[in-house]
Amino acid sequence: QAPYRQEMRLHAEEVKSKARRAIEHEKMDADLQLAKQRAETKKAQAVFESKQQLEEEQEEEKLFLEQQRIQRIRLENERQVQMLREENSSAVTARKMELDGDLERRQLELERDREASVQARDAARRETDMLEARHVL
Repeated sequence: QAPYRQEMRLHAEEVKSKARRAIEHEKMDADLQLAKQRAETKKAQAVFESKQQLEEEQEEEKLFLEQQRIQRIRLENERQVQMLREENSSAVTARKMELDGDLERRQLELERDREASVQARDAARRETDMLEARHVL
């Protein structure tokens, strides 16, 4: 009986040991998968943020170029106004009002574009925050 009990005890210990190793192995696999998933999420977030940054920079560049264009138009308008002023003061007044109206309209368009850019950037940031929140869970 004693050898049988000892054999059964050894067998039980061996089964426990195998079960413990299997559980540890499964835990390590799960930890590895979680680490891989977090790394993928972090990578995807970095790519997304980089794209957003690039889009913001491109939008800012467009706005800057538009401002430069408007400035050139303004300078040309001022030059034309000066020439017209020298020719005929009443014709100058009418032309200046027309040019100022065009400039004001362009400035309003630029301001709308700026606001749209800010709203797009804010929306992108909110989307980034939502992505972060989803992947943290």
